[in-house]
Amino acid sequence: MLAALRFGAAGAGLLGCEDCPNGERTLLLGKLELAGRVLEAFGLGAGRVRLLTVDEDRRREGVEALGTFAAGLQAAPVAAPKAPLRGTGNREVLADAIGALIDATGREPGGLATPPDAPYALAVVDDRGCTLCRACAMVCPTHAFAFDGDDQVLRFKQIACVNCGLCASACPERVITLRPELYLEREALDYVTVAQDEMVRCARCDKPYINRRALETIQAKLRAAHEVADTFAGARAGLLTMCPDCRAIAAMLEVNQGWQP
Repeated sequence: MLAALRFGAAGAGLLGCEDCPNGERTLLLGKLELAGRVLEAFGLGAGRVRLLTVDEDRRREGVEALGTFAAGLQAAPVAAPKAPLRGTGNREVLADAIGALIDATGREPGGLATPPDAPYALAVVDDRGCTLCRACAMVCPTHAFAFDGDDQVLRFKQIACVNCGLCASACPERVITLRPELYLEREALDYVTVAQDEMVRCARCDKPYINRRALETIQAKLRAAHEVADTFAGARAGLLTMCPDCRAIAAMLEVNQGWQP
C-alpha cells in the first residue's frame, strides 16, 4: 500500500468480499492500520488507504465505491519516481516507501509505537555493557545486526528488525532491549553504529587479538572465580594479556618450571 504512494499514487484502495471465504483478515487489517498510521505521522491522512467490501453479487457497487474513493483523494504526495525499487523484499519496499515520504514531506516523525507482537522493533543497546561478542549478529535471522571485525563496530538496521527477540535472549551481558516501534527517520533505513571498541595487542608479539571490553569482562569474571585464582597468579598474572599462541607458550614454560594447572 505504501509502495503505491511511493510510485506516485494518491492512495490505495483494496476491494474484497464482505464475508471473506478464507476467514478473518487479521493480518491484512493490521497492515492496513499500520499503513494508515504511517501516513498520519507524515501528515498525509490515514484515509489514503482503505478496505472496501461488497457481497459477491454486488461487484459493480464495489467498483463504483473504488471510483468514489479515488475521486475523493487529494493530490499524490510523492511525484512518480524514475528510479525502480532498490529491492523486492518486504522490508526493502517499505524502506523505499518511507524514504520517499521523508523526501516528499520533509518530515522525520520518529518512533511509531507498534503492538508488542508486531514484526517491528528498535533494538536499544547499552553501549557501556556491550563486549562486542557478536552473539546478536550471529543469531539475527534478518541481519538487522551486523558486526565489522576490522573496526570492532556493531551496527543495527531498524527497518530490518522483525522483533523476534533472539538478540536479547542470546546477549550474554543482557544489554539489548527491544522497543516495539517502527522508526520513521532516515537513519533507521540503514545501518547505524550502536557499539564500538578498540583492539588490544598481545603483550608479547604485539598482535591484536581481542577487543578491550571483552578482555576486561573476562578478567573481572576470572578474578571473582576463586577456584581458578591460582591459574592467573604470580608469574601467570599476565596470561590474559597475551594472544592465544603466546599464552600457550607462556603456560607451557610455567608447567616446565613446576606449575601444575
